[in-house]
Amino acid sequence: QQNNPYAKAEITIKIIPSINKTFGYDIFVNSQRLIHQPHIPALQGNKGFTTKAKAQKVAEFVVKKIRNNDKPPAVTIDDLKKMGVLK
Repeated sequence: QQNNPYAKAEITIKIIPSINKTFGYDIFVNSQRLIHQPHIPALQGNKGFTTKAKAQKVAEFVVKKIRNNDKPPAVTIDDLKKMGVLK
Protein backbone atom coordinates (compact mmCIF):
# COMPACT_ATOMS: atom_id res chain seq x y z
CA GLN A 1 0.00 0.00 0.00
CA GLN A 2 1.23 3.42 -0.97
CA ASN A 3 2.02 5.97 1.72
CA ASN A 4 -0.73 8.60 1.82
CA PRO A 5 0.84 12.07 2.08
CA TYR A 6 -2.55 13.60 2.96
CA ALA A 7 -3.54 11.35 5.88
CA LYS A 8 -2.23 13.79 8.50
CA ALA A 9 -1.99 16.96 6.39
CA GLU A 10 -3.62 20.19 7.50
CA ILE A 11 -6.42 20.73 4.98
CA THR A 12 -8.52 23.89 5.03
CA ILE A 13 -11.39 25.21 2.96
CA LYS A 14 -12.03 28.83 2.03
CA ILE A 15 -15.34 29.78 0.41
CA ILE A 16 -14.69 32.39 -2.28
CA PRO A 17 -16.97 34.80 -4.18
CA SER A 18 -17.61 33.98 -7.82
CA ILE A 19 -19.46 35.67 -10.69
CA ASN A 20 -23.05 36.90 -10.35
CA LYS A 21 -23.11 36.66 -6.54
CA THR A 22 -22.31 32.94 -6.53
CA PHE A 23 -19.61 31.02 -4.67
CA GLY A 24 -16.71 28.69 -5.22
CA TYR A 25 -13.99 27.31 -3.00
CA ASP A 26 -10.26 27.02 -2.50
CA ILE A 27 -8.71 24.03 -0.76
CA PHE A 28 -5.36 24.41 0.97
CA VAL A 29 -3.05 21.59 2.03
CA ASN A 30 -0.46 22.64 4.60
CA SER A 31 -1.16 26.30 3.72
CA GLN A 32 -0.53 25.73 -0.01
CA ARG A 33 -3.50 26.18 -2.34
CA LEU A 34 -4.11 22.82 -4.00
CA ILE A 35 -7.50 23.51 -5.63
CA HIS A 36 -9.05 26.75 -6.89
CA GLN A 37 -12.67 26.03 -7.87
CA PRO A 38 -14.58 29.24 -8.67
CA HIS A 39 -17.43 27.37 -10.39
CA ILE A 40 -19.44 24.17 -9.96
CA PRO A 41 -17.26 21.20 -10.93
CA ALA A 42 -18.52 18.74 -13.58
CA LEU A 43 -20.80 21.38 -15.14
CA GLN A 44 -20.16 23.26 -18.35
CA GLY A 45 -19.65 26.98 -18.08
CA ASN A 46 -18.50 29.07 -15.15
CA LYS A 47 -21.56 29.22 -12.90
CA GLY A 48 -20.79 29.19 -9.19
CA PHE A 49 -22.79 27.69 -6.34
CA THR A 50 -25.94 29.62 -5.35
CA THR A 51 -25.11 29.40 -1.63
CA LYS A 52 -22.02 29.26 0.55
CA ALA A 53 -23.46 26.10 2.14
CA LYS A 54 -23.53 24.26 -1.21
CA ALA A 55 -19.95 25.30 -1.96
CA GLN A 56 -18.92 24.15 1.53
CA LYS A 57 -20.65 20.77 1.12
CA VAL A 58 -18.86 20.02 -2.17
CA ALA A 59 -15.52 21.29 -0.83
CA GLU A 60 -15.85 18.94 2.17
CA PHE A 61 -16.56 16.06 -0.25
CA VAL A 62 -13.38 16.93 -2.17
CA VAL A 63 -11.39 17.10 1.09
CA LYS A 64 -12.54 13.54 1.90
CA LYS A 65 -11.25 12.43 -1.49
CA ILE A 66 -7.93 14.19 -0.89
CA ARG A 67 -7.64 12.56 2.56
CA ASN A 68 -8.21 9.17 0.90
CA ASN A 69 -5.54 10.07 -1.67
CA ASP A 70 -8.05 9.71 -4.55
CA LYS A 71 -6.37 11.17 -7.61
CA PRO A 72 -7.69 13.29 -9.08
CA PRO A 73 -10.27 14.24 -6.42
CA ALA A 74 -12.95 14.53 -9.11
CA VAL A 75 -16.61 15.42 -8.59
CA THR A 76 -19.26 14.03 -10.95
CA ILE A 77 -22.74 15.31 -11.76
CA ASP A 78 -24.02 12.22 -9.94
CA ASP A 79 -22.04 13.22 -6.83
CA LEU A 80 -23.56 16.71 -6.97
CA LYS A 81 -27.09 15.27 -7.23
CA LYS A 82 -26.51 12.88 -4.31
CA MET A 83 -25.34 15.81 -2.17
CA GLY A 84 -28.47 17.77 -3.08
CA VAL A 85 -26.46 20.51 -4.74
CA LEU A 86 -28.02 19.87 -8.16
CA LYS A 87 -31.58 18.92 -8.89
